[in-house]
Amino acid sequence: VLARTAGHLAEAQTLLDEFAEQDLRTVALPAQPAWLTLPSLDLQALKRLSEARQRNLLRTFLAPLTELPDSAHWAGWYALRDAAIDAQPRWCLASGELQRCANRLWWVPETWLRPLAGQFVWPDPRQRLQLPDNGQLYFAGEAPAGPLGVRYRQGGESLYIPGRGHRDLKRLLNELQIPAFARARLPLLYRGEELLAVANLPGSGAAAGESWQLIWRPADSAQGLS
Repeated sequence: VLARTAGHLAEAQTLLDEFAEQDLRTVALPAQPAWLTLPSLDLQALKRLSEARQRNLLRTFLAPLTELPDSAHWAGWYALRDAAIDAQPRWCLASGELQRCANRLWWVPETWLRPLAGQFVWPDPRQRLQLPDNGQLYFAGEAPAGPLGVRYRQGGESLYIPGRGHRDLKRLLNELQIPAFARARLPLLYRGEELLAVANLPGSGAAAGESWQLIWRPADSAQGLS
C-alpha cells in the first residue's frame, strides 16, 4: 500500500511539474527594460491562472532562487498580488524578495537589496570600470572628454536630453517604468558637477556631434531561471 501510494504521489508531482513548465512559458514573457535580466513574471498572465496553479508555478519559479516558504508564509504572496495598483508591495523570502512594478513581478536577490554609496573616478574611459558589488560600465562609441566620475542617485537630479532640454531624472525613470530596486543602482556619469548621462537610459548622454552611449552590465545580469 505504501509503495502504491508513493507511486501515485510521484505521478501527481510529475503532472504538477508539467503544468508549471507549461504555465511558465505563458507567464515568463520577455521583460522591459531588456538589460534588466533578473528573473521576472508577467503578473496579469499569472493572475489569469487558478490560485492552485499560481502557487504551483511560483514554487517552480522560486525553487532555484530561494528556500521555499512554508504554507503559513504564502499570505505574503496574496498581499503582493492583490495590493493597490499604486502600491509598492514586496514579499520577503529567505534569499531575496519578490517585488511588483507596474504589471510585472521581479525576483530581487539579497545582493540587490544592499545599499550602494560612493563616488568613483573613471581614470581611463577606454577601459571598463568595475563598480564594487554593482557590475561594470563601458562606453559604446568614443567616450566623452574627461575628467569623468560615477555616482549614485541622491534625489533631485536633472538630465539634459537632446531635443527635450533638461528633464527631472525621477520623472524620466517613471516614464520608462524602471523598477524602484534598479533605480538606486543605476550609475550616473558626471563631468565635474554636470550630470552627463544615466547608464542604459535611451537618448541620454551624447550631445550634438557625439555618438556614444553609457552601458551598464549589472553584477547579476546573467542570473535567470535554471
